[in-house]
Amino acid sequence: MITPDVSLGQILMIGVTLALAGVGALGGYFMLRSQSKATADRLSEHTVSVKESVDKLGARVGSVESDVQKLRLEIAKEYVSADKLRETEGRINQRMDTLDHQVRQIPQQVVGLLNAGTGQARRSRTGQP
Repeated sequence: MITPDVSLGQILMIGVTLALAGVGALGGYFMLRSQSKATADRLSEHTVSVKESVDKLGARVGSVESDVQKLRLEIAKEYVSADKLRETEGRINQRMDTLDHQVRQIPQQVVGLLNAGTGQARRSRTGQP
């Protein structure tokens, strides 16, 4: 039978090494746990901050939408349709044509008045009715 040559010192060294490794692993576990808790807390705070920012942005978007609706309403109140614009333009053009015609008639009317006035003046001088 083969017997291993293991001394008590080697067994103690293996035991101490395993114990130190266990203590190191346990310490690492607790350190990682505390760091992960701190990271989770910071992440939670950041999440709350982001949520507040999103809520504020949502309120601003709602305000902008309200302003746009008010602007649309104002535009609709002042809006003139193309048909109404054409109708008004037609009336203006018709009136301008009438005024143009009247202005062009002024010289003929003046000449007519002058001729009528001269004819009455001659009759008065000659005594003819």
